[in-house]
Amino acid sequence: MLGRMNSTPELHIIRDDQVVHRQVIGEALLRLGRAATSDLVLADDRVSGHHLALWVEAGRLWGRDLDSRNGTTLNGAPLTGAQVLRHGDVLVLGGETTVRIHLPNNVARVELPSLLLVEDVRAGVRVPFRGERLTLGSAPDCDLVLSNGPSRAATLLRAGDGVIIGTSVGEFPVALEQAFDVAGHQLKVTAGRPGHVATADGNQPLGCAYALRVGRQGVNGPFARLTGAGDLSYSVDDDNRAVLLYLLGEQSARDTAAGLPPDERGWCSDADLTVGIWGRGARDPNSLHVLVYRVRKQLGKLGFDPWFIEKRRHALRVFLDHIAVE
Repeated sequence: MLGRMNSTPELHIIRDDQVVHRQVIGEALLRLGRAATSDLVLADDRVSGHHLALWVEAGRLWGRDLDSRNGTTLNGAPLTGAQVLRHGDVLVLGGETTVRIHLPNNVARVELPSLLLVEDVRAGVRVPFRGERLTLGSAPDCDLVLSNGPSRAATLLRAGDGVIIGTSVGEFPVALEQAFDVAGHQLKVTAGRPGHVATADGNQPLGCAYALRVGRQGVNGPFARLTGAGDLSYSVDDDNRAVLLYLLGEQSARDTAAGLPPDERGWCSDADLTVGIWGRGARDPNSLHVLVYRVRKQLGKLGFDPWFIEKRRHALRVFLDHIAVE
């Protein structure tokens, strides 16, 4: 994990090996393109109206091509999905406009502890993360079983610059060693010490152990089928929920095939999802958040861990063990 940036990163537009423009990049989405509505307007006919997005999140700089007509390359290879950018990376938009990434020299690399434990303070018990997530609830198959409350009360995710807790009311960051409450239990996340059980092993699935099958050509149009252990099953056809899961599943499968690292694959920008579901005439930016909330709520009622639909600033993904696109 990259530590938080102590000064602001920049993009440098290069022409004839000279820097002709410098632009600061912050946490707000910075869109580059030919349209007057872009945040940085480029006078290049090969560049699309909204061509490339850059932003800082969790101490890292991210870039994503916005389905541009002529594409974007990163160090000579096509830029696919949302990818972490590093100092000196070169992006070429449309084949001609060259952008070089400049990160401050004092960006420090600070790794999360390899072993994280979640402690039920009153009970005096701890369980380790065995992968990227840990489930909390009264159901016996939860990683940390609580004596009361919902069967699936919350999910903890290793993400970004630390740990995020997902509950029925939203997602919130959790600081190490800081107590928080779940279903009346005081919990905290702490770093493991030598001698504790290892956090993960090679047999752990990369994502939730569910299988998602999606496609465009169902009986009535787009479809999504999600299955899990036992009789866990969720099916949806030809509505916004199906399109959402189709777009997320397709992106994850594409990034996996391209060999992206697990923490970088599958991310779809909110803007791309909104257009894919409602079209370019969509006006309400909150519609996507409402849709995701409703899908998660329905999945939770069926017994799924709904936090396999992961969110970070300006993007969503599904993080699953198996995805098939038809």
